[in-house]
Amino acid sequence: MDRFADLAKRLVDEGYQVLLLGSPNDAEDAALIMDQVPESKRSEFVNLTGQTSIPEVVDLIGLTQAVVTHDSGLMHVAAATGRPLVALYGPSSPVHTPPLSESAVTLTHPVPCHPCFERECPLKHQACLSELSVDEVFQALVSQMNRLV
Repeated sequence: MDRFADLAKRLVDEGYQVLLLGSPNDAEDAALIMDQVPESKRSEFVNLTGQTSIPEVVDLIGLTQAVVTHDSGLMHVAAATGRPLVALYGPSSPVHTPPLSESAVTLTHPVPCHPCFERECPLKHQACLSELSVDEVFQALVSQMNRLV
């Protein structure tokens, strides 16, 4: 969650607002992200994790400038809206479950054990995700937004 928090802070520093979405199961992770946000920047964050229905999520994503998400159901919802999308793949593979959208780009870090499809890293390093830098994700997001303007 530290990387998501760092990315969110960078987006706010660059003048964007950040909307956190997810199921009630994601509320703890969203709280961890919010805990890392300085009080002076909290007005630029909206945390609706666990508070929206699927139709509301579709509407909210449709109003966003862009989306960053991991390989999840929400990623596929975001792809369906056509919004600029950066999809982060850790143990899963974009070959098997890609976002079906021309406005999407996928990022993964090549490691020998990828893809393992395990929820918890058997090698305890999660390098497939931890080696993706905040700058790499930020640049991909800006590139997607600029490409689709």
